[in-house]
Amino acid sequence: AAEAGLAEAQGVLGDWHAMGKCGCPQSFADSFSWLSKAAEQGHPESQFKLARGLHEGQGVAKNEEEAMLWYTQSAEAGYAIAQFHLG
Repeated sequence: AAEAGLAEAQGVLGDWHAMGKCGCPQSFADSFSWLSKAAEQGHPESQFKLARGLHEGQGVAKNEEEAMLWYTQSAEAGYAIAQFHLG
């Protein structure tokens, strides 16, 4: 489903790679890649997790400016954790 472009599945696969679960090797780079695909489709939870990866530099170079863009998109989409994060 993730390979077919389903954002929810891409987000889950991103989580699995971040944690090394369900047969996926732990890889923040692979996690970031899958979360990016889901986030670009407007998946708010993946947008938040992508922002966190950019903020912390997990799987990608740290980029505070881009992180804020994704935090904001996630919050504007109604994701409560992102809203709380932004204050």
